[in-house]
Amino acid sequence: MTPNVDSAVIGKGIGLGLEVMPGCLTPTEAFAAFGAGARRLKLFPAGVLGIGYLKAVLDVVPRHFGVWAVGGVDAGNAGDWLAAGAQGIGVGGSIYRPGDTAQTVSAKAAAVLAAVEGRH
Repeated sequence: MTPNVDSAVIGKGIGLGLEVMPGCLTPTEAFAAFGAGARRLKLFPAGVLGIGYLKAVLDVVPRHFGVWAVGGVDAGNAGDWLAAGAQGIGVGGSIYRPGDTAQTVSAKAAAVLAAVEGRH
């Protein structure tokens, strides 16, 4: 994953055989990433923008491209993002904060997984 749409980084990653997933905010950035060769994107910060914004983006990007919701995704909304059409989710701050114990991180991760699997 990259934090932004940088065609040089996308091209280098693809040249190395990597699956690149640049971060984007707007459809314009999404199309720039696709034009540079990306096939998946992380919509960031998804939680600030909301599920309605994801749906609007998905209305304009070609269906064969994947859009992942990242930033603000947690156990309480992970299933909603996927149900709204996100190909996947990315979590970080919702499962780890400085000072968290391994048990705390494990419990938070298990809650996200349960939500994704529809057990939440």
